[in-house]
Amino acid sequence: MEESTPAVTPARRTRGQTPRRATLAHPDGGAALDPTWLAAAVEHAADAIVVTDLDGTIRYVNAAFERMSERDRTELLGQRTTSLGTEQSATYRAMAAAVRRGQVWQGELLHRRRDGSPLYLAATVAPIRDAAGHPIGAVAVQRDVSPERSLAEQLALLQQERAEVATALHALRAGATPEATAMAIVTAVAQLPGLRGAGLWSLDPDGRATGLAAVLAGHALPMLGPLPAARVAELRQGARRGPWLEAWHPRAGHPYAALLAAERTRQLAYLPVRADVDPIALLVAVGEDGGVGLADRLPALTVIAAVAGALLGPALRMRGRQALVAARIGAILETDAFVPVFQPIVQLRTRTLVGCEALTRFADGSAPERVFADAQRCGLSLALETATLRAAMAAARELPASAWLNLNVSPEVVLAGDALASVLREARASVVLELTEHLRITDYAALRTALERLGPGVRLAVDDAGAGFASFRHILELRPDYVKLDRSLVHAIGRDPARQALVAGLVHFGARTGATLIAEGVESEAEARALDQLGVPFAQGYHLGRPAPAGHLARRAGVGTVPRGRPPRSRRPARDDEIGAAVNIGATLAAALRAVGITTLAELQALGAVPVWERLAQSQPRLATRSTLLKLAGASRGVRPAGLLPEERDRLKTLVAPGRREAETRTG
Repeated sequence: MEESTPAVTPARRTRGQTPRRATLAHPDGGAALDPTWLAAAVEHAADAIVVTDLDGTIRYVNAAFERMSERDRTELLGQRTTSLGTEQSATYRAMAAAVRRGQVWQGELLHRRRDGSPLYLAATVAPIRDAAGHPIGAVAVQRDVSPERSLAEQLALLQQERAEVATALHALRAGATPEATAMAIVTAVAQLPGLRGAGLWSLDPDGRATGLAAVLAGHALPMLGPLPAARVAELRQGARRGPWLEAWHPRAGHPYAALLAAERTRQLAYLPVRADVDPIALLVAVGEDGGVGLADRLPALTVIAAVAGALLGPALRMRGRQALVAARIGAILETDAFVPVFQPIVQLRTRTLVGCEALTRFADGSAPERVFADAQRCGLSLALETATLRAAMAAARELPASAWLNLNVSPEVVLAGDALASVLREARASVVLELTEHLRITDYAALRTALERLGPGVRLAVDDAGAGFASFRHILELRPDYVKLDRSLVHAIGRDPARQALVAGLVHFGARTGATLIAEGVESEAEARALDQLGVPFAQGYHLGRPAPAGHLARRAGVGTVPRGRPPRSRRPARDDEIGAAVNIGATLAAALRAVGITTLAELQALGAVPVWERLAQSQPRLATRSTLLKLAGASRGVRPAGLLPEERDRLKTLVAPGRREAETRTG
């Protein structure tokens, strides 16, 4: 249905009267409006008004249209409306056809401003009729909807961009290494519309920037070496502020200069990759057409950078911490920033010095356990342990010749073999290797083999007995010469029946397996007396002696110290009741020795001096264990031998005689 439009009605002429001006009459017969008022209303209307003839030639535009189109009316009058929107020629044809039919047309027109920018107009076009009602032109009322249209386009672009980013991020996963993760990220970025390449550089805690991955035009790029310090400082400062765009200026000798020039690169986008708050890396994007549209891409790239932070953050932070730790451990090794100290191990009954445990103190005051654990995490544990062992071995030359040397070693050092063997060749005293556990022992057979290669003169101790299941398994699997009671068992043992019962059980266990007990962490005389009464022969702790330089312990040793933990030699036969006390084997085992004919210390020493044990292993494999005569061979060196079973006693009788004859031959 056609809308009614005002019609121009010519004024009637009366004889003798001056003709009146034409008036604009309303079709419903309302009062006519003075054309002057009408013209003013049209001219100052907020909406743009354009009047054309049926051919689309512009006859009038108001001030609002001038403002919207950024053109003067003198430029517009006489032009065809199609010249304002050449992209919509079909739209203008449809509009003209509707006007000729006397219909009102509504729709959206696209014009161009003077600078060529789009001008979107929501238009209502109505025909202008003559007195006969025929269309003779058109009047268009137009409203600028460019802001709404731009917002809609931006929303559509944002939705499209989000879909593209979601697609790119969907397949992203953290790789086995930061480099693998970075390659997945930059590949996804480079595949976004409008981008040709991307790169990722980590901002390391030590002040460097390390290339992780880069792609350009679908090909991976070789990573650059360390960037200049000045450039790294610029990148770090920019990363703290947020994303930014930077012009690319080709520089002679730059590894990427030719590639970026081939891609006509003139601009790069930089986006901080954050973990928590601090930037840990920098994502660099290369635009497809010299950087055109990179600014519009920043929101999407910021989302990708956030995801990159979540994927890369843990690995890069761990790598950064390891790098700092490795640098610290390296500095310790390079400057020998440590000193060995020695804690005395004493015989509880006589309080004489029998051994010294070598410990390490670091110059910066760091806890040794933490430093060695840090070295393990950054792959420098073997180097650090070897260096501290060599230092301990050199310092131990000042120790009393009577004391054995206790060295803490990890399974890794034992399994490495060569480094430890080289250290042990410098030993001037009996050595006990105290096994510490920085890493879980997975192959006891390999560890036993490695220990055997170090030679028969090296004895083994297992630490922290009673502190957990692992230490007990070490004892059962490795059958050590010494078992060190954890300080948790020693603390206040004199008034704790439960601790006393457990230690008594371990004393019995040691007697059956041939392991000698050493109590750790003795801090009071009451603890020392209780341990002695329970049958624990050796101990160490602050009450018995604090860690000190070797020279200090040498001055403390004094006269009468038991040589290397051995009892003093006797020039006369020992009475039957003296054998047990002399070699600290206990009354039960002393009685067993007397039952098989060993009544003097000389006979016991002769038994250990002949190659009886090889013959025993060949003839009686079942008896060639650490719970039999193999332990008796070390009895004169302070090693507690195991109790003898009946079948072991019978076998011992056949071995005593040749051992005694060989000893008499040597002494004669």
